[in-house]
Amino acid sequence: KKVEFMGYEFYIEEGVFIPRSVTEELVEIAIDLVRNLGLSLVADIGTGSGAIAISVAKMTGVKVLATDVSEKAVKVARINISKMKVQDLVTVEKGEFLEPFLDRLDEIDLVVSNPPYVRRSDEVSNEVLYEPEEAIFSGRTGLEFYEEFFKRYDLSNKLVLMEMDESEWGGIRKLTEDRGKSLFLRDLSGNKRFFLFLGKGTLNLLERVIQLLSSRID
Repeated sequence: KKVEFMGYEFYIEEGVFIPRSVTEELVEIAIDLVRNLGLSLVADIGTGSGAIAISVAKMTGVKVLATDVSEKAVKVARINISKMKVQDLVTVEKGEFLEPFLDRLDEIDLVVSNPPYVRRSDEVSNEVLYEPEEAIFSGRTGLEFYEEFFKRYDLSNKLVLMEMDESEWGGIRKLTEDRGKSLFLRDLSGNKRFFLFLGKGTLNLLERVIQLLSSRID
């Protein structure tokens, strides 16, 4: 099965998350950050088909480290990496969060992710019911992925850009306020859909980031 994303055609297998069109906006924001802030190493958590990692690499020439907990997703991402001829730029490994790349943690400038953020109790649309569960749901509150990620790593010198549900911004603000600064960004439909976290060591970039993303900042 093939899916178009950011103008590229991605190979998908059953059991691998299908990238949504709203996630193209996440990629566009990531590309703006890479180009305007001169970032040189990006990480993509929960890469699925590799759509985010490959699109960012192809459009900026930056190196991307990608991870996924699913063996099948890693296999599909590798097929897409070679199909798109970005083997020199994108590396994908099986594992959770940034675990496969702990030796390169210090080098990573930006972490991007469209993580699982749906509460187990939420009604979900039919199209999502056929998706792999671990790519959609994040515990009782929808915040478990973010809580575990922010607890696990020292992110003081990193930017973190993630997709979220509008209902979660209060929880995310609380989770991140002692660690740095979070900006909430709207998608083109006007919903709070993403957040950009700046670790304490990156706050010198805040003014430039605000200028860059002013049309989206909530």
